[in-house]
Amino acid sequence: MFGEGTLNGTVLNSGTINLGASSSDTTLRTGMFTKSDTILLNNTGTINAKSNGSSGAKTYGIYNGSNNGIVKLNGNSNIIVGDEGVGVYSTSGNVQIDSGKIKVGNNNAVGVFIERATNGVLGNSSSGDASGDIEIGNSSYGYVAKGTTGQKMNLNNTNVKLGDNSVYTYTNDTTSIINNSSNLTSTGNTTYGIYSAGEVNNSGTINF
Repeated sequence: MFGEGTLNGTVLNSGTINLGASSSDTTLRTGMFTKSDTILLNNTGTINAKSNGSSGAKTYGIYNGSNNGIVKLNGNSNIIVGDEGVGVYSTSGNVQIDSGKIKVGNNNAVGVFIERATNGVLGNSSSGDASGDIEIGNSSYGYVAKGTTGQKMNLNNTNVKLGDNSVYTYTNDTTSIINNSSNLTSTGNTTYGIYSAGEVNNSGTINF
């Protein structure tokens, strides 16, 4: 699904999008895509990168390449990320997670990847915390903000599951703020809850 234009609009997926593996880093398969600041990418359905037995490798569920556009996950949103893939990619940093599930694959896969954004907010549509469930595979990440400035991440996931050598939240942004209320548990090895170069405020329980 592709959205473009200068007028305000919404690209809505309430059905099922099945994707296979991408052949390379430069030839990506993507379920929903825009580079327009005026387009809202809204998922209430299923985006499955691992359909028909595929590894879903290097596939992007939702790709927002704009400066100010918004990605919204609500309703029964369900995103299944393959190995080395990304569930939601955003260069605006504005991601609203009201409900739903994200299941992240292995080997450097990422649930939500925010890159190069300025003053973006990861939360929900009511200016509160991102919610829903997230399951993170081995050697992978739940939330990543890389190369950003002033990124804010408000997190209150209902259920969080981490695999071996996985990271719940990572940022190298020294001006970022992470507010976490999620309770984190893991029986895996070498697991990290929050790895940040900026400010962290945690009110959740981390039990590894």
